[in-house]
Amino acid sequence: MLGSLLSTSDIEATIAPYVSSTGDWDRAVRKVHKSVKRLECNGSQRSVSDNYEAKWSGVDPAERYAAGGSVAPFQWGQRPILMRSLAVKRVYLLYLYRLIEQLQPRSVLEVGCGTGINLVLLANRFPDIRFHGLELTRSGVEQCQRLIAKQFPAQLLEFSPEPLTDMTAHHNISILQGTAADLPYPPDSFDLVVTVLALEQMEQIRARALCEIGRVAPRAVLIEPFRDWNRDGLRRRYTKANGYFGATVGNLPSYGLKATLTAADHPMKVHLGVGVVVAERAEPRSQPLYWPRQLLRLIGSRIQRSGH
Repeated sequence: MLGSLLSTSDIEATIAPYVSSTGDWDRAVRKVHKSVKRLECNGSQRSVSDNYEAKWSGVDPAERYAAGGSVAPFQWGQRPILMRSLAVKRVYLLYLYRLIEQLQPRSVLEVGCGTGINLVLLANRFPDIRFHGLELTRSGVEQCQRLIAKQFPAQLLEFSPEPLTDMTAHHNISILQGTAADLPYPPDSFDLVVTVLALEQMEQIRARALCEIGRVAPRAVLIEPFRDWNRDGLRRRYTKANGYFGATVGNLPSYGLKATLTAADHPMKVHLGVGVVVAERAEPRSQPLYWPRQLLRLIGSRIQRSGH
């Protein structure tokens, strides 16, 4: 199982620098409940683009990661944990490190690469692999390009959950601006596609994005809030309020992918469950024919008029 790639001690060591020894977990959870009640859904791609254009503008991504994020309530199984929000991203990175070691791709595309933090760390961890990134926003692409061009930031060296092997390989990363609904690459351009909390923002283009991922690579690692981990309670309310990813792991064959490994035994935010899914290309499962109600009523009325 994929979960065996990371032992409990691996995860403990990865999150340890970010765990808070003070604070009231129950109080933090009540605060999250209140904030979720105030959310209003607008998951359109225009809204996503505008939001992230503003988010990435003028931000030094390395400085953001050095701070570790704000303290938030997490759960690991039944265990409550207060820790800085970026701690769990170190866990995602560790999964990526271990999976890439096993899958041994020669080329990797990250879809929705944001400011390029994952790519820069992965490139310097695996300097013999060619890494590419696709980002929807102009400001995100600009941040990626600045990060790729400059000397490797010391803050990211500390953030990496395992030692890096080359401090210059990030200069070879290729970045393009574009949408996951129409990836600007020929079929089989890469050995592996990865997404990390990117598909969560693509519910309105979910089918096209997943089909495109299967078109450009035979394998994918999807670190996303599948509905499997957000079925009810606070997590379900939060994902619905944000218009987040609504697919289950079992839905993947509808998009030409099949899950081969999954993992969810790691800390998750109390309001958002994120699992790790390794998927391979498969024949898409045929979809049932959908007839809109208005069309059915029109057909029915015409049959009645002509039936006698």
